[in-house]
Amino acid sequence: MSDGQRRGLIPQQYKNLDLWPDISVVTFTDEERARILREKEAIVMYLSGESFEIIEREKGVKYDELRRKIRRCLTPASDGSIFGFRALRKHFRIEPYHRQKDVKGKPLSALDRSSGFAGALGQLFERFPELESFVVHEFLGEKHGNRYVEAPRKVVDIHADFIEFLKKALKLDEWPLNTKTKDMPPSVIT
Repeated sequence: MSDGQRRGLIPQQYKNLDLWPDISVVTFTDEERARILREKEAIVMYLSGESFEIIEREKGVKYDELRRKIRRCLTPASDGSIFGFRALRKHFRIEPYHRQKDVKGKPLSALDRSSGFAGALGQLFERFPELESFVVHEFLGEKHGNRYVEAPRKVVDIHADFIEFLKKALKLDEWPLNTKTKDMPPSVIT
């Protein structure tokens, strides 16, 4: 494969790296900041036609890793742009988390009530999209243009309606009905 074909990894409309969404590195550790800047420089070198051997020697970024990073950077983001250099952040999720495992378990005590339930609400909303629409509407209020006008309801009232819906749709031993607080957000529990 020629270098020209390899350089085709970045589509023409994204070859101007100045237009890529950037990442501010000021809050990162020195080590993380150096890694991100090194990877950004490796992408610039790649686009300018530098050989992979030189990129690896000067920036320490191997061919396969560079290609993976570029693909991550080119992934479409929810805002309609690409992730750009934001995707270089360590542990940065470019795809939303989707819980695979069913939510099962014993009633949880107040101390360990959140362990093992990552993604449970998202999974519940996948099962009941009308419930998600209700919660979003009640919590955020009406959308006017690009802004939401806040709803006048309290979180505890929205949560009560949320639980009433679930009592009709789920068994009492299913999450969140099987938890002590029905998984009310801790900031709301008094």
